[in-house]
Amino acid sequence: EAPLLHEATQKINQLCEEAQAYALTHGLIMRTRDQRPDVIPCTLLPSPLHPTTFAQALGLAQDYNLLVHRLHMDSCFLFEELRGCDTFTRSLLDILRLVTTEGVRQPLVLGLHRSDYMVHTD
Repeated sequence: EAPLLHEATQKINQLCEEAQAYALTHGLIMRTRDQRPDVIPCTLLPSPLHPTTFAQALGLAQDYNLLVHRLHMDSCFLFEELRGCDTFTRSLLDILRLVTTEGVRQPLVLGLHRSDYMVHTD
């Protein structure tokens, strides 16, 4: 069993190195508290979640999704709250402004929302 554990540890270490290299070459960096650049925190494997916590999150999902939908549909709110944003977000807001100015041409909306969270532990 020790050789299997050793092999798994080697694979995880290699994956960590590859993830860090990817992050560095794709600009996924941040400043630390002492202002040094560092790779952003990420997870390589799914985090375990207690069934009770999962059930609580599932119970909030419909209300949360409705909230996100209503925020996305409120262009005035988005323009106001995101007025000092970065250039990428500003380009998305420019598209929204154009669509809003031209008028919506279809009554149906499909929202594909992704929320990824990492549990912080010390």
